[in-house]
Amino acid sequence: MQVIATGGYAKILSQETSCIDKVDSWLTMTGLRLIWEMNQ
Repeated sequence: MQVIATGGYAKILSQETSCIDKVDSWLTMTGLRLIWEMNQ
């Protein structure tokens, strides 16, 4: 299982722990964009 940190403080938090595998600060916005594009 991979742990993905999201949000504004994700990068800072990922530097403080070793359990985060990937940082994606824009994950929520990317998902919303994909949903919007599918509904066009």
